[in-house]
Amino acid sequence: MPSATVNNCEIYYEQHGHGPDLVFVHGESHGIALFDDQIPYFSQRFRCLVYDRRGHGKSQVPLYGYSLWNQMHDLAALMDHLEIRRAVIVAVAMSTPLAVSYAIHHPERVRGLVLASWYELDGYPLLERRRQKHAMSFGDLHLMMLDKLRAVGREGLEAYMDKEYERIFPIFPKDSRVRAKVIRLFAGHSPGHYVASGEYYTSLPNLVPQVASIHCPILGICGDDDPSPDRPELLRHVPNFTQAWIKGARRFTMMECPEAFNAALDKFLDGLGPQIGRASILSTAGSETGRNARQPTAERGMEKQVVNAGLPETDGPFNLCVRYGDLLFISGLPPFPADYCAALREARRAGKPIPAFPAIPFEQQVKIIMDNMKALVEAAGSNMDCLLKVIVWLKDQNQQEGFDRIYRSYFSSKDALPARTRMQAGRTPMDCGLEIEAIGYVPKK
Repeated sequence: MPSATVNNCEIYYEQHGHGPDLVFVHGESHGIALFDDQIPYFSQRFRCLVYDRRGHGKSQVPLYGYSLWNQMHDLAALMDHLEIRRAVIVAVAMSTPLAVSYAIHHPERVRGLVLASWYELDGYPLLERRRQKHAMSFGDLHLMMLDKLRAVGREGLEAYMDKEYERIFPIFPKDSRVRAKVIRLFAGHSPGHYVASGEYYTSLPNLVPQVASIHCPILGICGDDDPSPDRPELLRHVPNFTQAWIKGARRFTMMECPEAFNAALDKFLDGLGPQIGRASILSTAGSETGRNARQPTAERGMEKQVVNAGLPETDGPFNLCVRYGDLLFISGLPPFPADYCAALREARRAGKPIPAFPAIPFEQQVKIIMDNMKALVEAAGSNMDCLLKVIVWLKDQNQQEGFDRIYRSYFSSKDALPARTRMQAGRTPMDCGLEIEAIGYVPKK
């Protein structure tokens, strides 16, 4: 089973597909099966990550460490472990505070946020005031599930939840088939989970006022029959926020109405730009061209394919990587971090002065470029050892030894090093420290 020990906790996870990163985070007492109708669909053109949050499913159940702050670090550490540089995060119910906190503290790592049933952003104890249709508090509910689990076992707990769902679980689906699946999620945890969940729930602050500090696009999704519906008027001051409603659904929109949920998510992803929407990320699963290369457009007479790795772009008149046959052509890559790319795009679209390049240490600039180059060749189905020729422009040739030390680490051996030209640059893009371009190939299967 794929798992990683991150932030001192063993986390079970699954990754499916290739392309820009899409991270799914389940809510409290849920599990990765919550997204059974999303992963097969979106993994055709995205690299999808799902994981059991600590204390859930197949992940470790430590005695403590369930606070919002600590679980945000779980997500950050897992994304680092899996080398996910920037992602769209899809969170549900009580994981929406987790996703919002991550976006606040790591804005450069989040391309977009999708918050399904986000009333828990009110935090504790305000969220309890919105549970008036529930027979008991969140904490009492989980302790009741623990008592039932110990008294009558998992099957007995499931039977009780199904019988009493309208009274104690009014968020559960009306459809008996879907409800049975949700009940299995809620009853499928170890006894320790039902106690530990209280630490998480009582650690939630009111994050609604802080959502305005998030600048990436945000989509709210909620069923119009949810007993504690989203209140988009609370976020009317957030210009990058939109709300979608799923007709006839309660809390679990992704399971109750998967086609409508997927359509709403598709529309949101399409709006994030040409490097992530359906118009430019055409799945080629099972073909020799690789999953992340756009198909040739016959009506335009094009045989080249644009390779997408989900990297931040500047809206310049070029593609970062183009494939022709088995050859790869990588544009000159500058060391622009995601937030600086966003600032460049905004300035160009608004006709404003171009912002100055930030003061980034030279070694970090080298790593940004080499990581991006590695992401591009891997998205095309290749690897760094398949680069044939590299051209390096240095702003200061005195940096050559520091550059070479980092550069060598991206290749498996001396024999794997490509041919290379290193030149003194008269002027680099935005006066950054260097720029690198490359030519490579995709190896035969």
